[in-house]
Amino acid sequence: MTSEFKYEKNGLIIDYKHMMKPLNSSKFAISSSDLKEKSYLFNDMGAYIEERRRSGELGFMDLPYDLKQVDEIESLVESKRSIMDNLLVLGIGGSALGNIAINNALNDPFNSTYTNGNYPRIFVEDNIDPDRIHSLFEHIDWKRTVVNVITKSGTTPETMATFFIAKKIMQEKMGEDYRKHIVVTTDPEKGVLRRHAVEEGFDILNIPRNVGGRFSVLSPVGLFSACSSGIDLGELLRGAREMDTECKASDFYHNPAYLIAAMKYSAYMHGIRINVLMPYSSLLKAFSQWYCQLIGESLGKKDDLDGKICFHGITPVSSSGTTDQHSQLQLYVEGPEDKLIIFLFVGNHKSVVPIYDRELPDELSYFRGRSLNDLIISEGKGTSLSLLESGRLNFEIMIDEISPYSIGGLFYLFEMVTLIMGRLLNINAFDQPGVDRSKILTREFLRRKKV
Repeated sequence: MTSEFKYEKNGLIIDYKHMMKPLNSSKFAISSSDLKEKSYLFNDMGAYIEERRRSGELGFMDLPYDLKQVDEIESLVESKRSIMDNLLVLGIGGSALGNIAINNALNDPFNSTYTNGNYPRIFVEDNIDPDRIHSLFEHIDWKRTVVNVITKSGTTPETMATFFIAKKIMQEKMGEDYRKHIVVTTDPEKGVLRRHAVEEGFDILNIPRNVGGRFSVLSPVGLFSACSSGIDLGELLRGAREMDTECKASDFYHNPAYLIAAMKYSAYMHGIRINVLMPYSSLLKAFSQWYCQLIGESLGKKDDLDGKICFHGITPVSSSGTTDQHSQLQLYVEGPEDKLIIFLFVGNHKSVVPIYDRELPDELSYFRGRSLNDLIISEGKGTSLSLLESGRLNFEIMIDEISPYSIGGLFYLFEMVTLIMGRLLNINAFDQPGVDRSKILTREFLRRKKV
């Protein structure tokens, strides 16, 4: 169901009234007639997506329906449970950010599930800082650790370098037994890592050939660590499947992906090319970092699909409410009008924390009978309204609660929005030639003799 400037279904609310004229005085705000005109851009979007899906180009859209992978992952996790007090995930970019986002959202932030249940501590190492790696590798109990090394190509330099360091340590500490402590997630058919894994007899999970790294969170890339920590994979994928259904709606105003894409595209065509994702939940902070890679790599392109130079791109910013109200908000309210602020709210937090009010001074009397839950949502709504009063574009996304179902839906929704934005901008949202060049130059530097 919808109401004016609001989508609401299955625990998801998209409220975009702060984007609209005359409520928002910005010269970049959208009128109802403008929005209706933009809706025509989506008339053939469903057919375009379905055609590409049937051709096998959009593998990420099939992941929520792949229940076979769930059985395989659950079986593998159970076989490792007796030696997995720690799970060390080695990956970078799309091989790490989804893992971090899932576990940050759905697990206890202080790893207390390790002592309260049969779940491991999880370490996702997505950088090669020598001091951090040395410290972790010195202190971790390798005999009680499973290492999940993730790289589709098998040649990602950061991941492979760290893996071979870890492998050497495990060989020294465990001898031939080290092999059962390693799970490789990689290409199903080829690549250096796959060849090495087969030769060594490591357990292997496959990344579908038609799924790129930043779209792989609902594949074994993200699901192995999720399952290891007790997250319900069935609910995670159910949330994504039901979101897929919603994103197939032909009615523009009933399709959440169309609505969000329309807001972003309208702002973009007015020159507003910075998107700030601001979740009002610490548990969703890593989700906004995952979003930054998704947007940055997918939409930052020099050439369009016709071979013309376009220099398209949205600059993503990860912000955190309420923290960044005290660091970034001044810029958003009074700085350049070049940002679209996207709020991400949680309707019902897992915990309710009342504010102690027996000795409150009169100046703080507004706390009486309130909780931190009341405060955080009031802070977010107040920030959204302050931006509106300054004529700054913003809209709100709210999930009813943080659960495997809602997180699976959010991942899928943002992936669909990115696919749609690629179509609207006439660019390839699935390659990353700028990153590939960096990898080539890295190898060239390492091949040079030390001076």
